[in-house]
Amino acid sequence: MGISLVASTRGAALLPVYVEPLLPWSVVSRPLKDEPPTIDIAISYRPDNPSPVLEAFLSRIDQLISVGPAGNRGRGRA
Repeated sequence: MGISLVASTRGAALLPVYVEPLLPWSVVSRPLKDEPPTIDIAISYRPDNPSPVLEAFLSRIDQLISVGPAGNRGRGRA
């Protein structure tokens, strides 16, 4: 959707680096200067939700937090 919007309106957007191979020839990409921005993520859920997927996710959330962002693997939390 982001790629379509930029291509059709000649606008600008911040997209993750992994979309670069998907860009059409008419869209130019430039990396950001310095360190890329990070965003905080919040998790909310209903405690009475019986979903096994939610249960598996919650059982591993501490591990996911300790690994940190993909760019900081092995360096702890950002």
